[in-house]
Amino acid sequence: MENGPKPSCKSQYLAIHEETQTLLKQGYTIKAVYDYFFKKGVIHMSYNSWTKILKNYHKPFPFTQKKDEL
Repeated sequence: MENGPKPSCKSQYLAIHEETQTLLKQGYTIKAVYDYFFKKGVIHMSYNSWTKILKNYHKPFPFTQKKDEL
């Protein structure tokens, strides 16, 4: 990866959204898909961030959801 700021978690996810959805539909677990992309160096976020983005990627601010919305 180049020197400089890393892309946001959301932009990292959006870059692989289609492939992520395909893998999940094929039966891979959320953790397995996370590990796959993390080990390839495609994403640089925690698993906790990954799960929040995965569930809320369509919202403008996926990390600012209220507890009852999660």
